[in-house]
Amino acid sequence: MSQPAFRFIHSADWHLERPLGGVGEVPEPLVDLFQKAPLRAARHVVDQAVERHVDFVVLSGDIIDPDRAGPEATIFLVEQFQRLAEQEIAVYWAGGRVDPPQRWPSAIRLPSNVHRFAWERTEEIVHQRDHAPIVRLIGSSVDLRQRAIGPEDFSFSVDRDDLFTIGVAYGRSDDFRNICPNEIAYWALGGDHIRSTPLTEQRVIHLPGTPQGRNPIESGPHGCTLVESDGQGHLRLHLLSTDVARWHHQRILVDANTSRDGLLGQLAETTERLLEQCESQSDMLICWTIAGEGPLLSKLRHTALRKSLKTELQDRFAARWPRPWCIWIEAEPARSLPDAWYKQDDLRGDFLRELMHFESGDTPLPDWSAEAPGEVALLKAAGLEHLLDHLSTERLLRRTAALGAELLSVEEPQP
Repeated sequence: MSQPAFRFIHSADWHLERPLGGVGEVPEPLVDLFQKAPLRAARHVVDQAVERHVDFVVLSGDIIDPDRAGPEATIFLVEQFQRLAEQEIAVYWAGGRVDPPQRWPSAIRLPSNVHRFAWERTEEIVHQRDHAPIVRLIGSSVDLRQRAIGPEDFSFSVDRDDLFTIGVAYGRSDDFRNICPNEIAYWALGGDHIRSTPLTEQRVIHLPGTPQGRNPIESGPHGCTLVESDGQGHLRLHLLSTDVARWHHQRILVDANTSRDGLLGQLAETTERLLEQCESQSDMLICWTIAGEGPLLSKLRHTALRKSLKTELQDRFAARWPRPWCIWIEAEPARSLPDAWYKQDDLRGDFLRELMHFESGDTPLPDWSAEAPGEVALLKAAGLEHLLDHLSTERLLRRTAALGAELLSVEEPQP
């Protein structure tokens, strides 16, 4: 039996309360962009839904924390929902960790086209077009008690009407691999800022990622997903870019003969290539890592040279669009520091000798959440709670050794 064809937008992790971050210092011209990028990207999601005349929009959690976002972002969200209502586009919203239904301000009413899935039970909704059913959605919001997800959360009775069925929830894909009812053909999940489709056999599990990368870890394009069904049970998923600022990581190799001007030329040449390859109008936030060997690499460990290169690179591309912003230039941590440093009777030597206990495995790394709860809270506030997860222990210790050695060394004046 053929099914109605339909299309919808799947999006998640808007985090309207969370600006861009993850850098030591935000350039003055980028302050407004860092603050407003999440709202502008969210508006682009709604633009895509309206322009493509979708049947509905699915939101899989972490859209907004109203307590942290403040009235401007909360009112902005209601206005975007109203735009969809004017086009008769329904919104099906499963709350995540930051936006369970209980946290929504009771004084602010959502438009009638927005349906929030309950947290105390799983709900089943049949979406209709011209009074005819076209798709079934089964969803649930996060329980503030943080119960573990189990098969009972999505137990339901299915009328054998052959309607395409979508499961809407907040959670990592591994939680759903083994408990998905076979009747659910598409799982619309949220909770991960990186887009992924970890399961495509028999049924699809998909996480659209965040519409806007928040920090250097979240590099590359970000957006929402257009899901199209041909009426025969076949799905096509399309990434629709919505980010207004895009993080880029670039690695440059230098050798013993590379001069300062030679490095500047390599940085400029790579920036030109990025501009030529750019297919969007998003601002480019470029993070440079300089690796290799030679005296220039040692000089880059001091701030003066990095700052001068950054300033000249920024001035060179000031009139280009999209604007390529040099966010930082860093020297890749050396795999080994001079042996003499470890033997010196000074603060640097004491620090490196202490670090050796972690490098050798004699002393386990501390539990940061227990040892430094204040620092962990700052990471969460900046959206960097998973920062350490992306670094191997070896690389983390190398970075720590290089940074500590630099801070404890006498900085030599740079020409």
